[in-house]
Amino acid sequence: MNEFTTSKLIFKYPYHNPLFKEYLMLQDWKFSDTVLITAYDLYKNDFLVQQLQRSGSTLKELIQENGFNKNVKIMADTGVFEMEARKMFLDIGVAPHMDLTPKEIFDAYDLIGADWFVSPDLIILPEDKDIEPKIKFTMDNLQAALDRFPKEKVVATIQGLDKPTIQMMVDNIKENNVDNAARGGLLPLAFHDLNRFKYVLQVSEYIIRAGKISYLHAFGLYGIFTLVNLFVQNSYDTVDTSSIYYKTATRKYLTDKGKYVYITKADFCDCFGCKIMQESKYFLDGGKFAVGLYYHNAHQLSTICNKIIEDPHYLSRGRIYKKKYKRPENYERIHSVSSLMEKIGDFG
Repeated sequence: MNEFTTSKLIFKYPYHNPLFKEYLMLQDWKFSDTVLITAYDLYKNDFLVQQLQRSGSTLKELIQENGFNKNVKIMADTGVFEMEARKMFLDIGVAPHMDLTPKEIFDAYDLIGADWFVSPDLIILPEDKDIEPKIKFTMDNLQAALDRFPKEKVVATIQGLDKPTIQMMVDNIKENNVDNAARGGLLPLAFHDLNRFKYVLQVSEYIIRAGKISYLHAFGLYGIFTLVNLFVQNSYDTVDTSSIYYKTATRKYLTDKGKYVYITKADFCDCFGCKIMQESKYFLDGGKFAVGLYYHNAHQLSTICNKIIEDPHYLSRGRIYKKKYKRPENYERIHSVSSLMEKIGDFG
C-alpha cells in the first residue's frame, strides 16, 4: 500500500477522462483501496453505455484492460444525492438533469460490474412530514437488489433521523441476512443541523453494531472535521466523497491543516499533482492543471485522514468552522457547470 493510501476513504473515480489515464497512472491508483462509480454518471455518457452494451463487457473489465489496478475495488452507487441536490438547495457544484428508476439503476450496476452494489433509497429530510413512503421504497429496493445480485455484494442503505426509524431499517437488514450497511442522508442533515447530524451518526453506529452488521459505510463527507466524528468518535469503516471534484472545480487547494484555499494562495508541496501544476503552461483553466489540482487534493485528503486516525487532535491547531448555509439569492448561477469541472470530466 502506498504511504498515503487510505482504506477509509472511497473516492469517486474519473474513469471517463483521458487526461486521468495519462497523468494519474491507472496502474498505480494512489488514493484509496476502493473507488466509487455511480449509475447517474454512467448514464450521462451515452457513448460508453452503448459501447458496453455492444461489447458485453462491464465497465470494471474495460478500465482494467486499460491498466486500472485490479487490487482496487469498485463500489457502485445510485448517484441519488446528485440527482436530489437541486431539490435540497445544496451548493455542491453540479446541475442534475435526470431521474432514474430502480430498474435503470440495477441495469447500470450490471454494466458497471462492481464489487459492491448499493441498494437504492430515498433521502429522508428533516422537513419531511410523511416518511413512510420513503421507508417503504428503501426497504423494497433492498429486497429487489437481493433478488438481482449476490447477497455478499449488496450494501443496504439506512435512512431515518430518529432511533425508532433507524432501528426499523436495521431490523429489516438483519431479517434479510445482509452484512453490509451504509448510512444515507447525512449531508442534507449536516447542512440543516450539525448537532443532530452528530447524534444520528452515533445512534446509527450503535444500533448497527448491536445488530452485528460487520461493515458500516457513510455516504458523503460533510467536512474534513467530520473525519473525527466518523472514525474516532464512532467506528464507521468507510466514507465516500465527491468533494475533491467540487473543490477542484472551484479552484480550491487543500492545505496540510485541512483548509481549502484559493489556488493563487497555495503553497505548493512536493507531490506529483503540484509538480503537474507547476509545469503546466496553462494556469487555472487548463485540463492538465485541473488534473494536477485533483491529484494534490486527493493525496492531501488521504494523508490527513490517516493522520487524524493516528492523532485525533491533528487539526486542533487549525480548527475548521463551518459557516451556516443559506440558499443564495442567485440560485441558478450556483448550479451552472464550471468550465474547470468540464475539463476534469465530471460531466462526461
